[in-house]
Amino acid sequence: MSTTNSATSTSLRRNLIWIATIIAVLLTVMAIYDIANGERNISVWLSIVCWPIVAILNAVQLYRLHRQP
Repeated sequence: MSTTNSATSTSLRRNLIWIATIIAVLLTVMAIYDIANGERNISVWLSIVCWPIVAILNAVQLYRLHRQP
């Protein structure tokens, strides 16, 4: 039964990481759009740095989950 729980947990984790990655990409696009429209707030510049980092780290986690036996 623990194998089933482990597989379900891995599947749930993978789905949540995908959702977080999609959200991070969308927030990055929104920040780029804001900068293109003249926004110059520090929060926009921070989001340009932070959201791509989140997306990249999520991609690394997905890669590691995929390589697990």
